[in-house]
Order: sequence, then C-alpha cells, then structure tokens
Amino acid sequence: MLSFLDKLRKKKRCFIVKKTALFCEGTSITMNANSSSQHQQRQLVIHPDFRLLYVPKHGNDTMTIIRPHANLYHRRRLMQRSTGELAFYAVSHVWGNAGDMWDVGSFIHENGRPVKPIPMRPEKRSTLLALLRAHPDSYWWIDVLCARVDTPLVIMRDIYAHCNSCIILLDCHPNTIQRLSDPCIEKMWNAINSIRDAYAFGSHSHATTQVIEFARIYQTELDALSTLSHCQWWNRVWTWQEVVLPGWGFMLAEQSGEGEIHHVVDLFALKEMARMIHEMSYSFNAESEIVSLFRGTPQLHKMWNELSTRAVDTGHPVMVKTKLDNNNCSPLDLLFMFAQSSRRCMDPTDYVYGVLGLLQMDIPRMHDPRAVWAHFLSQVEDLVASSSHDHHLCHYRSGIHIPTITLSKRAKKFDLSKANNMADVYDGLLYVEYTSSLQDT
Repeated sequence: MLSFLDKLRKKKRCFIVKKTALFCEGTSITMNANSSSQHQQRQLVIHPDFRLLYVPKHGNDTMTIIRPHANLYHRRRLMQRSTGELAFYAVSHVWGNAGDMWDVGSFIHENGRPVKPIPMRPEKRSTLLALLRAHPDSYWWIDVLCARVDTPLVIMRDIYAHCNSCIILLDCHPNTIQRLSDPCIEKMWNAINSIRDAYAFGSHSHATTQVIEFARIYQTELDALSTLSHCQWWNRVWTWQEVVLPGWGFMLAEQSGEGEIHHVVDLFALKEMARMIHEMSYSFNAESEIVSLFRGTPQLHKMWNELSTRAVDTGHPVMVKTKLDNNNCSPLDLLFMFAQSSRRCMDPTDYVYGVLGLLQMDIPRMHDPRAVWAHFLSQVEDLVASSSHDHHLCHYRSGIHIPTITLSKRAKKFDLSKANNMADVYDGLLYVEYTSSLQDT
C-alpha cells in the first residue's frame, strides 16, 4: 500500500514527464542515478556518522535510531530503490527555543535504550508524529534526532541531495498551505508556462494581457506565497540549502495536527515556476513592470530568486535540463547571490557552516568565529584560483570582458561575530575587476 507521500511523488512523476517538455525545445529528463550519484549515495550510507530514525511496520512498536554503516540489513534496504534516490525522508524545520525539550524516550530508542529529550517546539510535535505513524516501515533523517554536535557538516549536502523527499514543516497557518496545494499550484504552473511561451514566441502584447489577468485570478495564491516568504523557516541561513539540494520536496504547516494530512505544497512545482519567471526576466527581456507582478513584494522577489537557484552537480538523479536553463550556479555565483540575502542565524559561525553544502566545501567544526572565517577565506581563495580561467559566470560578465576576481580588503578585516545577516557577511567579499577582453586573449 502506497503511503501518503509516495502517492504524491507518483502523481508528480507523471505530471513532470507529461508537462516538462513544454518548458522549451531540447528538454531532457534523467530519472535514474548516474555513476557519480551512486558513488555519493554509497559513501553516505557507509559513513559512520550517518544515522536515521526507523519507523517499524507495526505502529505500536518502538521507533529506533539506526546506523546503516553498522547494519547491513538496513543499508541494503536503503540502496534497493527504483527511483534513483535513497529510501529515506529528510525533515526540515525551524528549531526554536532550546528550552522546549520533548521527551521521546518512551517511543524512540537507540541501542536498546530510550533516547534523551530533544529540542522541539510543542506546536509541531503532533504533526511530526502523525507523519511518522502514517509511514510504517520507513526511514527518516531529523536533525535533532540524527545529528550530533560532532556530526561532520560535509555529509549534510548528500543527506539533502539524495533523500527520497525533503519534508518541510513551515511555521505558518494550515490555511496558507491549503491555498497553495493542488490543484491550485498546477493551475498556476500551467498559466505561467503559457505566458512564458508567449514571450518565447515574441507575442509580448498577448503575454502582457495574460500576466495582468494572472495577477487578478491568482491574487489569493500570490498573497499566500507572500505569507510563506515571511515564515521564520524561509529566513534562516540553513534552510536555503534545504530548498536547493533536494530533487523532491513537500511543504506542510507544522500545525497540521494529528489527523490525516490533506494539504501540501509541491516544492518542485514552486521551483519550476520560479525558473520560468527567471527566464522571462533574463532570457526574453520581459518588461520589468510586468515581471514585477509575478514577483510581488521584495521579500517574495527574494524567495523566487532562491527557488530558481540550482547548485552545480548536486548529483541528484532527477534533473530537468533545458537549452535555456541558466539557473545552474557555480560556487562563485552563489557567493554573489548570498550578498543579496537577508537570511539570518543565531550563531555567527552558521553564516559559513550553513552554506557549505551549497558551496561544496568542508570546514571542521569550530566555535571561534575568527577561526571559522579564516578557514573559509582560505577555501574561497582556492576556489577563486581554480576558477580563474572559467569564463562562464552566470550573471557577472560584462560584455566581452573577462573578470578578475580576488578577495576584497574588507573580507580580510571582517569580524564574523558582528554579522547581522547574510548580506552583511558576503556583500563585498569578492572584488571584481574587468581587466582584459576575450578579443585580447
């Protein structure tokens, strides 16, 4: 019997295969893991610090924390999949006050012993339990249960890139999710795709009329999207990679409660909508005042930009590639994007640690912001050096001139402990100078 989430995924696979060809000529879909992805998955399941919560077949049995590295049975089950992903779900959520401890020892054990209380806000506990109970014989990665203070951050990228689906618990009212769940989101997708095609074929006047009509018809949904963009979840540093890295994801209200969950927002559909808006903005030179109707408030505008981001080589087996897809961003491109973000965190070192998965970097855990920043700058210098002959920066070329990129003087003097948001950290990190042209090389 298919679980609630598996039914959603099956429906979305059919939707993607049928609809994605409409993006543009040259679309190709890869549904199976390539050799690089398979290698990354094998490395993850044998990593000694990779831990999962296993929900047993029978609902009354105790859930257990398992380590696939030390358990051949569970390791084989995780790898035996037809979808190309590993057979576990990853949960993304906002932590909250560390004083809100939840005693889960009565129904979750590790090595035959009750686990210690975990930090989790009371309002989302029943929703999480309902999700787990509704999916017997399943595996879950939940940070407060499965990650420890000594868990290497380098595996975080693979956890989100290779999970079956990322389940996002949003700190919003369930009505907001209901307004954006199917079939609303698919209707919006179809409408934006139609407008995008009108721009692609040069019918700008027709597209303009369609955009104005779209803004009128879907005002309620656009308001709901604006509400989502103001959630705490959407404004934390760590959650950016939890948007970008998974191939599949579903958003639900953390206060959905104990009953059956009926309303979710499809993260994949939101990403593709954002990428179409991105194309209209940059590929087809759509009028800025028209595109602004899609983007809405400044906060919603930022959300669309983040949703349209695709980090290079996530290794995820489900990729949608088009001739006009200019959303793949190199690590250097991402550093420039971070400079425009108002996302925040409580621990200043997380301004670095929270983006390592996107940047494909590894820095050991340290508590001193100065030491973290020094290690980070060293890796950025290596990144700049390795990219010195790469003339394919997505958004930061100027005509035929080649950019020369170096660490700025500001970066070398910056005090990470005094950062207020991501822009504070990354704005001015790199100094760009156009010193030569392609004609001269």
